[in-house]
Amino acid sequence: TVWEKVREMIQATRLELSYSKDEIMAFYATHAPFGGNVVGLEAASWRYFGRNPDQLSWAETATLAVLPNSPALIHPGRNRSALENKRNRLLKRLNDDQYIDSLTYKLAVMEPLPDQPLNLPNETPHLTADYFSGSEKGKKVQTSIDANLQRKMNRILEVHHQKLKANGIQNAAVLVLDVKNKNV
Repeated sequence: TVWEKVREMIQATRLELSYSKDEIMAFYATHAPFGGNVVGLEAASWRYFGRNPDQLSWAETATLAVLPNSPALIHPGRNRSALENKRNRLLKRLNDDQYIDSLTYKLAVMEPLPDQPLNLPNETPHLTADYFSGSEKGKKVQTSIDANLQRKMNRILEVHHQKLKANGIQNAAVLVLDVKNKNV
């Protein structure tokens, strides 16, 4: 309605006066809907492409850029042709405005859309559960966990756990120590 638009204009003006453009864009990228309960650019990047946003191709980035326009109607699992058309229109505009060259454009439109959403990485389920239930819920959390070491430990634990299950042992855990300084 007209009153809702007036209210939105006031809120937008307050936002513009309170934050820089970079802060507003960061806020938007963190809270934008990308379909299927995926919120935020980083979560969408992992969910649809299995990697960080800074590692995406032009086609992948363009795909994510058009998703928040109508995330319930188009996403990689639904209305793929509409999503591909929107992505390609954005790539064409980037090419026309000379953000990308013609070769990059041609290669980008040839890239396929992701087939289905991927499972989000969950290498540390207990730590993740703690953060989802605490005051850090919804925030990006930086930890000192070494992702490669964590994946290796998870694989080693799974191998040993499969052997131990035969003896009725249902739970397993790993404690990693630095042998030089004996820190956990």
